[in-house]
Amino acid sequence: MAEALVTGATGLLGSYVAERLLADGWTVRALVRDPARASWLATQGVALHTGDVLDAASLGAAAHGCDVIVHAAAAIFHAEGWAGYERSNVVGTDNVVEATRSSGARLVHVSSVAVYGPGSRYRPDGALTAEDAALQPIPRGANYARSKRESETRVPVREFFTLGAQGLDTRLRTVPVPGWLARGGATLVDRIAPLVGIDRSVTSARSSVDFISRNNPFTSERARSELGWSPSVSHEIGVPDAFAWWRRQG
Repeated sequence: MAEALVTGATGLLGSYVAERLLADGWTVRALVRDPARASWLATQGVALHTGDVLDAASLGAAAHGCDVIVHAAAAIFHAEGWAGYERSNVVGTDNVVEATRSSGARLVHVSSVAVYGPGSRYRPDGALTAEDAALQPIPRGANYARSKRESETRVPVREFFTLGAQGLDTRLRTVPVPGWLARGGATLVDRIAPLVGIDRSVTSARSSVDFISRNNPFTSERARSELGWSPSVSHEIGVPDAFAWWRRQG
């Protein structure tokens, strides 16, 4: 029987996710800070695991042996301002991604429409906002939206580096860096590089940061529709293989 861990299972969205998984025949675990306050989940058949997304050890223990982790936990309001949102929503997501890697589970990351910014909500032409809509600037002080957008970048980036590390047969060590700081540093590197004789003609530091922190901007839809092509190798296999090849070339 498939088994899932749900973070944020005591919340509005997470509780419905847990309920639906149970109805579909899943074995469900919930990561909860206070089992007494979450006892109503236990009465429905959810296994309670005491812990917190900010406590990597308890999170890892709860995730061990799971097939899927549904990360629905998030701080919508936080008295500590940006520092609190970053800790709960960004660092917490980092820990969930690591627990996903160590447990071998698949990750379902619950985000928010807030990531699109207010400029995408009510357009003059009445167009609706789809998943591929361009991200608009987030107003200063919109800490929840900012933290959810930042947490989104953690999922594909961390997975890419984790798979790359597997191919290189090395241990992954990461240091969380805000996107604005990474892009600012990369811009500085691009400006200094020519002055010290570093060739940046193939790619720039800024474009490298964009590559690892943003979604793939290219589509293979034409090859799919006209040639009937579909990828025969998943990224979980292809990325480590590519890095392993690069390592063998010295």
